[in-house]
Amino acid sequence: MTGVQTCALPILKAGHRTVNDLEATVLAAAGTVLSILTARLRGEMDEHAPERAATVVMRLLGLPPEEAAEIARRSLPDLGLLKAC
Repeated sequence: MTGVQTCALPILKAGHRTVNDLEATVLAAAGTVLSILTARLRGEMDEHAPERAATVVMRLLGLPPEEAAEIARRSLPDLGLLKAC
């Protein structure tokens, strides 16, 4: 199982079971993220590109539009990875 599949499982287990083909859905999600990242780097999308990508991926996994957008707007948790030595 890939990392993306592992991350998708909690969403699917939470009752969002509209995904019939997990492998194809994971590939579609990866393609979405790469396409939006490319568009952002080319200046074709604004600074909200990450939230838009996250929303699209969560929609692919079966979340309702409003819930996916709300989750995508949340702040990321501080993992302490950028602390000075």
